[in-house]
Amino acid sequence: MTITIDIETVALARPRVNTTNRGRYLPAKSRRFLDDLAALVRAAFRRLPYDAPLAVTLHFYRPRTPTAKNFGDIDNLAKAVLDACNGVIWSDDRLITELHAFKHKGAGKIILEVIENET
Repeated sequence: MTITIDIETVALARPRVNTTNRGRYLPAKSRRFLDDLAALVRAAFRRLPYDAPLAVTLHFYRPRTPTAKNFGDIDNLAKAVLDACNGVIWSDDRLITELHAFKHKGAGKIILEVIENET
């Protein structure tokens, strides 16, 4: 199964600590991206979540501009997608037994490929 999600990629930032009540929170840009991505994934995937071992391939596309030479660490990009797909495409990301991720130049989108893995 392959899903193409038209969205500008954002690398998931580290949680911040609120010194007032010692709570943890995601920066607003990361939170908005996760919310938008989860909504787009829910709209594109209209079936029950997988509950078997999975192989996942992620392709991240983002235009390179003179001011933005890079668009985030690939592990932070992948973490955002894996978190947004929890409970939607798979019941839990611990089911992923194989993961491949690639960054490409191009229009802002994410291509997500999911295959049931026999291992």
